[in-house]
Parts: sequence; structure tokens; C-alpha cells
Amino acid sequence: EPLADGGYAEGLSYLRPAAPGAPYVTVLATYDFKKGSTWDWSYPWADLISRADGPMILSLDAVRLPDEKVRLAREGLLNLAKVSPNDPDAALLARQAIDAVQSGDEVYELRLAVLLTDTSLKRLDARAARLVNAYESTLAFSRLEGQQMEALEFFSAIEHPALGTRSATSAHSFVLGSALPVAFGGL
Repeated sequence: EPLADGGYAEGLSYLRPAAPGAPYVTVLATYDFKKGSTWDWSYPWADLISRADGPMILSLDAVRLPDEKVRLAREGLLNLAKVSPNDPDAALLARQAIDAVQSGDEVYELRLAVLLTDTSLKRLDARAARLVNAYESTLAFSRLEGQQMEALEFFSAIEHPALGTRSATSAHSFVLGSALPVAFGGL
């Protein structure tokens, strides 16, 4: 609550405390789960937690897509595959979309948000940079510049956080419902 009650001012990629001695806060969020990533409890979850070099809170947000939106996306991917016949990614995405619709599997938008705190802004910045670099092969993180206060909604009781409406690096990654147990993997 003190974060949202004016106890903090927004910096470019962090929240600055109004009270002396209170911690600085930064929120990072994924905008892509990289292709070929293998997820289970040990990676990235246990690894992420065991590498924590200070206070850290994780939030995994999953929003089910309506079936009609999935069907429209499938049509778009099929068209992309037709106009880009030599693009293996387009063909793979189209095949996965067809399989998902045929199997009746639900599709979700998924995003991981990480909240870090530290009494030193320099140390907080270094921790955020280490997190981004440590997972660059599996997770693409955004520092959410100018969106820090909005990003706090991922750590609240708000059912549908608004973040994601302002930039491409605020997007969710798409996963099938059958993959959710792996994505949440023990959290």
C-alpha cells in the first residue's frame, strides 16, 4: 500500500522513496519467452529464486484468451505462413495454432513480473541488469521505463493489470493451457 499511496515517485525505471532510508523499487516484466526454452521447477523458478541477491517478489500472470480471439489469431498465422512460405517460424506457429484449435486446448497470455527492492539505487540497478543478463537466453525482460507505478498492479489484488496497453515490450507471451502447470511449476 505505501507504494501506491504516494510514498514513492516514479523514476525512469524505478520508484524513488519519499522517506529517507526506505528502499528503492523496480519492476521488470517479461515480454517474450524465448523459443526452445525448456521450463520445469528447477529452471527458471528455483534458479531464479536461488540467484536472488536481495529482496525479490515474483508474480506470474496468466489470462485466458477467448476462443474467438484464438481462431482469429490462427487465421492470421495461416495467412502469414502462406505469404512467407520460406519462413520456418511462420509455418511452425501456424501448425501450433491449428493443433491448439483442433485439440480444444485453451490459450493463455502469460507474463512474469519481478519486483526488486534495495536501499541503494546503484545496487538495485546492478541487480536488475544481472537478472536481465542471466536469463537472456530464455526470458526477454523489459525494465518498463515510465511504467513502474502501473507495474505494481501485478503485485496487488487487481484482477486484470492494465500494463501492456502502452508498448510492445509490455506484451504477454502466449502459452497453451496444457503448459500452465509447467509454467507455474511449484510457485
